[in-house]
Amino acid sequence: MPIEINWFGIGAAECRDVNAPCDVLWDVVTDIDKYPLTLTTVQSIKRVDGSDAGTPLRPGTKWRQTRDFPKGTENVVEMTVRAIEECDGNNECVGPYPKSLTITGEFDDRSAMTTITLTVESAMESNTNGSRLVATFGLVPDGMAQKLAIAVFGCYLGKKATDLLSSDLCDIAAEAERIARTKSNQPL
Repeated sequence: MPIEINWFGIGAAECRDVNAPCDVLWDVVTDIDKYPLTLTTVQSIKRVDGSDAGTPLRPGTKWRQTRDFPKGTENVVEMTVRAIEECDGNNECVGPYPKSLTITGEFDDRSAMTTITLTVESAMESNTNGSRLVATFGLVPDGMAQKLAIAVFGCYLGKKATDLLSSDLCDIAAEAERIARTKSNQPL
């Protein structure tokens, strides 16, 4: 997993093949209301944009997310959906995929802004029923003190960011695979 650390922030990316159809994986990625059940570090989600739980995501959807990460440290981040991109029908598409969800997060202390993009695409070359989850993460510090912290503790912070990204992808993949197995065992 590549990590980039510089004066302007931290960037990371990860990819994971998932033994579940794209539509199942996309449903898990976009069901933020179930994140406390799906993602091991998410303690709670509270929508703050006036939308009800279960309402489909759209640009502008906002929620407050409380995480226990690093372990024993409660972090509250206000998340906002910035974009939902779907296949436009060009030759890079396999059916309706790839689809991407881009979310920004702002920490309570306004110390930094994160951007996360989760992309679901077909993984036909490795598994005809499978999919691939690609995640990119960026953290941009807000202010000189935060930039200095990145300069001094960048390697440690980059490792923590990639640990969290990897954990989230593992959790999402496990839930999508669980749902796919459950669906495949249902009688027609």
